[in-house]
Amino acid sequence: MYINGLPLCSKFKTVLYADNANLSLSHSSLYSLQSMVNHELRKVHDWMSLNKLFINYAKSMYLLTEKKVKNNLAEEFLVRLDNHQLGVIIQ
Repeated sequence: MYINGLPLCSKFKTVLYADNANLSLSHSSLYSLQSMVNHELRKVHDWMSLNKLFINYAKSMYLLTEKKVKNNLAEEFLVRLDNHQLGVIIQ
């Protein structure tokens, strides 16, 4: 019922599926992207808390795509949500 307002709370491109959401963001700089993602996730977390919605951290992951994938990319790019480090999928 409240989930339809999620796209309005952050700069993420948001796709909603019933009770799930896909958030995406891009930037040419990996370091800028990491900062933006963590900042926008704080907004999402605050919005979810305000609307009494909960995030399943065990099922929350992020996907990195890059033209030239570096071996240590996952070690450098860390995403945290409410003091939980999210898992990564590198493609």
